[in-house]
Amino acid sequence: MIVEFVGLPASGKTTVAKSVFNECNSSDRSVTYPLYTLYEKTWLYRNIIKSAGVLSFAIYNPKKIINLLHIIYKANQSSYYVMFKLLFNFTYYMRCYSIHSKTNNIVIYDEGFIHNIWAVMYSSGKICTASDMKEFIRFGCLPDVIVKIDCEISTVLDRLLTRKSKTRIERDENTLIKLKHSKKMIDELVSEFIVRSNISGTKNTTLNNNEFVDLQKNTMSVIALIN
Repeated sequence: MIVEFVGLPASGKTTVAKSVFNECNSSDRSVTYPLYTLYEKTWLYRNIIKSAGVLSFAIYNPKKIINLLHIIYKANQSSYYVMFKLLFNFTYYMRCYSIHSKTNNIVIYDEGFIHNIWAVMYSSGKICTASDMKEFIRFGCLPDVIVKIDCEISTVLDRLLTRKSKTRIERDENTLIKLKHSKKMIDELVSEFIVRSNISGTKNTTLNNNEFVDLQKNTMSVIALIN
């Protein structure tokens, strides 16, 4: 079961995802969080691991890589560096999905399929059209459960100020405007995705994560959904 957490940077999607992961572990449920261990590695070691995974996936799936590159290129990215980075991260997700979707484990992502689509569209400033969505869905890396994490923009801004690393949004000027635009984009992506994936029985929920006290409640809500 693939569970994807979706939301703005600093909305708390990784915090809730880790809490769900730890809760499942404590109850001896089979759960995998492919990106969790990577977060603890140094930048260099993390990217060596990702590069090896991307290379192995590309060797065995050249057609998928070419098709993905075409979609990213067509979105008119600002530079070849941005285009390569988007391709790299999206490919790594597809590689993880190809491995873990075949297991009976609960598999948690906080930078999954929808997140990568958002990243492509955000970087280009383009709105994801129905045609774009259809092209992305052809890759078949669909989550079984979508957990959208909602949070007030003012709360997200406060949290971003305490972060050590800069997110894609923070590197832009006019952070508030970018956050509002991104929230709208994520809402539209999730809505469109749910409509198009209903036929496959995708579960979904939206959680409010404004306060720290919401964490335990949200964790148990996700656990109940995936049971």
